Amino acid sequence: MKTSNFPSPESFISEICQLRLGDEAMKIGRSTGFTVGTFSYIKSVCRIPGLNCETSEWCFVGDGGHFADRGDSGSFVLRQDGALGGLLFSGSSEGHAYVTPIQDVIEDIEQRLECTVKLPNVE
Repeated sequence: MKTSNFPSPESFISEICQLRLGDEAMKIGRSTGFTVGTFSYIKSVCRIPGLNCETSEWCFVGDGGHFADRGDSGSFVLRQDGALGGLLFSGSSEGHAYVTPIQDVIEDIEQRLECTVKLPNVE
């Protein structure tokens, strides 16, 4: 697994970004720890068990294994330069995972709470 091109886990997030096809990204999850994946730009409809709702999420493919598993949901997904690209929504037994673009998360929070979201150290 490649790790040298990514910022150290102790680094802070300095910007948010829109992930692009082929971007490598990393996350540190509770269950799987540090993993690297590739943004596939495939959008999938996800159904939430027990709830009568659907959501559209972007697909990530794990590099050399699973990108995520149960317990990793909510992890930040960072591009190689440390920019925050998304929030991990769900993993699958096939090794891919679903990620919500961070801009969608921020816009939803701002709309529902009628406030402005600003991350520390982000212009």
